[in-house]
Amino acid sequence: MTATKSKSTTADPDPAQEAPDEHDPFDDLPAPRNVIEALARVTWQIGGISKLTPEQRRRLTGVAGEPGGVNFAYRGIDQIASAAQPLFGRYGVVIVPKANTPEVIKIIKGNATMETTAWTRTTVEVEWSIYGPGGPEDKITAVTIGVADDNADKSVNKAMTAAFKNVLLRVLCIGDPQDDTDSYQRQPEDYNDPEPAGPPEPTPVQKLFERVKAAAGTPAADAMKETAAELKLKLTEKSLAENAGLFQRIEKLLDEEDARAKAAEQDAAAEAPQTEEATDGTEA
Repeated sequence: MTATKSKSTTADPDPAQEAPDEHDPFDDLPAPRNVIEALARVTWQIGGISKLTPEQRRRLTGVAGEPGGVNFAYRGIDQIASAAQPLFGRYGVVIVPKANTPEVIKIIKGNATMETTAWTRTTVEVEWSIYGPGGPEDKITAVTIGVADDNADKSVNKAMTAAFKNVLLRVLCIGDPQDDTDSYQRQPEDYNDPEPAGPPEPTPVQKLFERVKAAAGTPAADAMKETAAELKLKLTEKSLAENAGLFQRIEKLLDEEDARAKAAEQDAAAEAPQTEEATDGTEA
């Protein structure tokens, strides 16, 4: 009698059974009824937002920062808004700004080479109406201030962005999971400015004024006073700082005086009698 070999009847696995469970536990909670409950839910879900260094930001976005820009870790408005936006939409939260008239002042920023640039500093106070799922009457308000500097026409936009970032951080209690304000100490690499070592380096104006004081009683002193008088100025440190023309002319006068003094020293050294050595190695 010949045995008949039966075929395997094992059923193919059900893809639905193998699919990972994507159930969101927050879906089981009752929907928020008002703006306070909605913000509490957003705060619960959003958690902390870590700071990113410029290199981490470049790797994530593919966009390199500007040369000479910030070199410390920070939370960008793009990080905060992208984390909050889907949760606001999910729970019916809408934020509407109302900005007061910005205060814009002109400032001058300079550097060690005496080059100065005109900037604007904008301060804006913004009142935020935060609406919840209950409709137009379901709202709370918050007020934040934004301050920003710019050397073009972006200071108002930057100040509004700063105010928006501030309200999101405060209302949603956003922090960095790595932050510990009780044990943290300021590290120089966290900021653009280096760790101070000793007294600050004198500015070019301070250095020049020290040379002016050192030249008192020399022919150059009278020439410098006359130069300042021609410009209807006094020969003071403040005048040197505020008038680039006076700074350049005084610096040139002092450089010329230093060159004349050095040449005179060299001529005097050349005219001085030279001591000859005797053949037995003793001085003649």
